[in-house]
Amino acid sequence: QVEPEALQGLLKERLPRFMVPSALVVLPAMPLNPNGKIDRKALPEPQWSGGQEREAALAPRDRTELELASLFETLLGVRPVGVRDDFFALGGHSLLALRLVAQIERRLGRKLPLNRLFTSATVEALATALRDAPSAGPSSALATLQPQGSLPPLFFVHAIGGSALSFRELSQALGEQQPLHAFHALGLEGEEPPFEDIPTMARHYLAPLREARVPGAPLWLAGWSFGGLVAYEMARQLEAEGVDVSGVILLDSWLPRPAWTVQPDGSEGLFHLARELGLTLEADATLTRLAALAVERRLLPPASAEDDLRRALRVFEAHQVAFHAFRPEPSQRLRLVLLRPEVAPSPLEAALLEHDATGGWGALVPGPVELHGVPGDHFTMLRAPHVEVLAQVLGGVLAQPETTPRQEVA
Repeated sequence: QVEPEALQGLLKERLPRFMVPSALVVLPAMPLNPNGKIDRKALPEPQWSGGQEREAALAPRDRTELELASLFETLLGVRPVGVRDDFFALGGHSLLALRLVAQIERRLGRKLPLNRLFTSATVEALATALRDAPSAGPSSALATLQPQGSLPPLFFVHAIGGSALSFRELSQALGEQQPLHAFHALGLEGEEPPFEDIPTMARHYLAPLREARVPGAPLWLAGWSFGGLVAYEMARQLEAEGVDVSGVILLDSWLPRPAWTVQPDGSEGLFHLARELGLTLEADATLTRLAALAVERRLLPPASAEDDLRRALRVFEAHQVAFHAFRPEPSQRLRLVLLRPEVAPSPLEAALLEHDATGGWGALVPGPVELHGVPGDHFTMLRAPHVEVLAQVLGGVLAQPETTPRQEVA
């Protein structure tokens, strides 16, 4: 019989953090209903065991901490929650983070910007943030995942789903000396419409970047997938202003191609959301079916699952429009670093790479695109255990000067 601790360690090596169970219960057999299906109502409530990696829960000490602990328990299905338990370590993910922020405003009457959750993810830290800033203003598009460190900061742009949380594991793998900021998309919280064109999004993101950057320090922009296009456009706009950009790092980013069309039934967004949640959908799945599956797997609360997914789908579809409409302008002197995962892409992408190893990026810059291979696929490259290698490669890129001088374009 496999011990819960050993099984949990195995899962951590193969799954993204939010999919690793926060508690494991060993049963002699699964309870079944008369129809032979699992009787979920008869399953015991998960409880933390002393051997699992978690301190004894420190009880809430005031009303604010009590309300926050209650919200954690409701959203995550974990009991009891102590004031020093981390929302994401307990299984939280991007959609639940948005739900938590909304519930804090509804139950406590105070708006907490989403970006505070990225660095203040315990009950204790969130309570302190609410006490210190009970009337917080609108959330910035820029979240700080790692504020400390002596190295030049990295500015990452989200993938097509819009969440800055995609880079949380990478931030941890890069270490305490690497400051890392990440953008999250308009439209994920509140009712603001998401951007539908990349140049406008880039201009919007440059304002908080200017506030956060260290004057005189090297300026590195990076983006994953869709975010690579936004990072490139941000760098190009800065270049047009006379700002020196050290380089743009592209994590498996592709330029739009005429053969890549939007599915008329909107299914692409549904399958993207399902993949983000670690779920598998049938070919004819609907938003309602995805919501029901997320509730069944205890990934989203029943009362809000469909609304949460609909908001996320709206952001995906807006960014999809922006991706296909984008026509990047060439750069005079930008340095591009392209990281491709080792797992084979789709047949169409593989054919493109045989023709052009840069996937089209080389035509936009005067110097050669620096290519690096990393383990995993498009998604797992940013998750354990592959994210550790990705962090090492990034560290090497940032530490090395350019191997080939950039030339001005006539």
